[in-house]
Amino acid sequence: MPAVTVSRTHYQGKKLHRLAEPVPGPVTHDTRFVTELNRYVTCLRIPRGDFRDGRARPDGLPPLYEPHLLTFGTEFGMMVAGFEQIDGHRFYQGWYIRWLD
Repeated sequence: MPAVTVSRTHYQGKKLHRLAEPVPGPVTHDTRFVTELNRYVTCLRIPRGDFRDGRARPDGLPPLYEPHLLTFGTEFGMMVAGFEQIDGHRFYQGWYIRWLD
């Protein structure tokens, strides 16, 4: 799996003037049941695995729900948009996913 970093483009729905600090991947795409939305939703995640005692580590970023591809390039990476659910509120969010050399 190629190494990637993810930079968020928005903070609580407002566009950032500069990209946020990159978060190292990996990035996974899956479907999960979201209680607050009362339905299954596709999402991108940055999983961090488990602690030694078996508890799940928090993801690197909040999941990006209902992602859709905006741009893609083998040279620079891809731009994906969706929404985050933070403290019961939905916020528009974009992820700029870059391949590392």
